Amino acid sequence: MDWIKKLRRAGRATPVLFVTSFWKSMRDFELVTNTLGATQLLRKPALPAEIADRVDSLLGIPAPAAAP
Repeated sequence: MDWIKKLRRAGRATPVLFVTSFWKSMRDFELVTNTLGATQLLRKPALPAEIADRVDSLLGIPAPAAAP
């Protein structure tokens, strides 16, 4: 996880999606997002569609419109 810290120290705002099975509390969430600089946190197991939605969100791709 040092690479995330190095990325932030270099001034990069590259989005980071942290996928883990160890997140159990808000304290863990805050540690990963605040201390390490992850943009979003996703808990395993995650569905492929959920991962794709998060990546699209980080890349600024709008979600498809709901069918009427």
